[in-house]
Amino acid sequence: MRFRAYDNINNNISAHYEMMKTCASSPSPSLFVMFALFAVRLLVSDPRLAVEVYFGLTTPYQYRLVGPGAWHGARDAILSARQRILQPLKTRRVAIATTDNRRRSLLLPALIVAALATSTCMFYRRFTHYT
Repeated sequence: MRFRAYDNINNNISAHYEMMKTCASSPSPSLFVMFALFAVRLLVSDPRLAVEVYFGLTTPYQYRLVGPGAWHGARDAILSARQRILQPLKTRRVAIATTDNRRRSLLLPALIVAALATSTCMFYRRFTHYT
């Protein structure tokens, strides 16, 4: 004895499997059209948010902009994501000593002069040997 619910489940699974086979073999143009319409609508309605979505951080809040489960706070969460990431790194301010700055300002030119002198000596030794 077979239950009708079992037959319905099998029919649904086979229909879903056939649909997945056709979608996997060729990309669905309807999804691309839907995304393009969403992108244009977002660019026209809120250019700042569009730039942050396209060129900024990828955040899960982007899925909450439209559709089922839409959240009206998603825009603010996307725009403030950089500040929320950098905030833990700014825990305290460290005072910079003035005496160390003089030493550091002389260190870089001294390293540059030493590198130039070394490269000049190596160049001179390499090419004067053959003349």
